[in-house]
Amino acid sequence: MPLHAYLQALLYLGGYAGLLWVGARVGGAAGVAFVLALGLAAAWMFLPGLGLAPWRGRRGRKGGRIALTFDDGPNPPHTEQVLEVLRRHGARATFFMVGQSAAAQPDLVRRVVAEGHEIGNHTMHHAILAWRSPAAVAREVGQAQAALQAAGAQPRWFRAPHGFKSPFLGPALRRHGLRLVAWTRGCWDTDRPGVEAIVSRTVPHLSDRQILLLHDGEAGCDRAQTAAALDAILVACRERELAPVTVSEILEPWR
Repeated sequence: MPLHAYLQALLYLGGYAGLLWVGARVGGAAGVAFVLALGLAAAWMFLPGLGLAPWRGRRGRKGGRIALTFDDGPNPPHTEQVLEVLRRHGARATFFMVGQSAAAQPDLVRRVVAEGHEIGNHTMHHAILAWRSPAAVAREVGQAQAALQAAGAQPRWFRAPHGFKSPFLGPALRRHGLRLVAWTRGCWDTDRPGVEAIVSRTVPHLSDRQILLLHDGEAGCDRAQTAAALDAILVACRERELAPVTVSEILEPWR
């Protein structure tokens, strides 16, 4: 992980330790219990893989598989660049798309589908859902689903922006037949650390059943480094006999 990620983790842990100390001083055992419950609730909301969301492919499949996922698009020209690399390698992937960007680029959405890739729902406006009302969460999911379907996609999976979940997310997903999914590993390509850094953060850790988080980016974001690094990532997958598949394919036993 990049240095800033470690620093953020230390800051959060330090703050939580401070809350425990205050709870013990003010409320004794009851105060500590309250802070612990608050911490568990926060962990569920802000840790993507905690809870019922699958974050890794299930065992029992023959042959190595890996799911490459790309968040926040569609975003020309970088989504097209990613598609071209995937085409050269005969690889399939899953794109978690933002509804408003999909509505602005319906031809690109249709191209992703036509080339054999899967599209997932990533909210209408790339919204942080954790603190939003039930109605707002429902709108973000429903409007994105409608926009993606209008562009020719049929999303089955939902990924919360940044992995931050809402306690009101379940009913919204059930209404649209969606299932929540997280990821096994991210390479922090949104930092734009350079092509070599993205490759070095990713390739040594590639493994069977992994769901890898990458980004083709929100509209206007420069994700050329991710597209450029993808070739080396796919070469490494082939060398390790890992077939790049969609989220649905790697999670087949979950269906």
